[in-house]
Amino acid sequence: MAAKRRPPTSRGKGARASRRPAARQSAVARIRRAGSEHLGRQADEVWGIVFAVMACLTALGLYADAAGPFGRGLDLVLSTLLGLGRLLVPVSFGVCGWVLLRGRPRAEPARVAFGLVLVGVGAVGVAHVTQGAPKLGGEIERLREAGGILGALIGQPAAAVLGTWGAGFLLGSLLALGALVVTKTSVRRVVHAIADTTRGLGRLLARGMARHLETAGFDAVG
Repeated sequence: MAAKRRPPTSRGKGARASRRPAARQSAVARIRRAGSEHLGRQADEVWGIVFAVMACLTALGLYADAAGPFGRGLDLVLSTLLGLGRLLVPVSFGVCGWVLLRGRPRAEPARVAFGLVLVGVGAVGVAHVTQGAPKLGGEIERLREAGGILGALIGQPAAAVLGTWGAGFLLGSLLALGALVVTKTSVRRVVHAIADTTRGLGRLLARGMARHLETAGFDAVG
């Protein structure tokens, strides 16, 4: 009795298919490796210049209306999305470019970017709750004068749960936290700076009061 032949398996085809993604990944890795070999540390400088140019262009368009149709279109889009928060976009680009051009370690730009995200989320949320909290489906002009669509998506649920004051406090704290992350400032340092400033103002006020009382005393004697 003749032995039964087994149907041909697709093992070879599957093996070839499994090799293709690996080949593609290795090609991408080779491209990345080639780019890093050619640019090296200049890759950060190139991106830093790109961010600096974007900061200048967005500043001209948003602050001075001096970037032509590009600036007007950018202002329209960003005001719809971010409202008053659009004013932070050039600053964010500038900070990212400055960090990259300084040649800091890789973790530094990531930390700054994370802090800027926190600042942006807190800023558009605060703008929304402090500018009348316009409804998301309401007039688009009111949204543009507040925190835009993103601010409504963030501030509206927060205000519904915490109220206007609670949402403002929470989002303001988020903004402050992002600023601390961007500037790499500890809370202890901020507290010490506030305490030193308060003591300095107290000393100035005490000196001013003493001089005023001394002058008033001389006038009374005279």
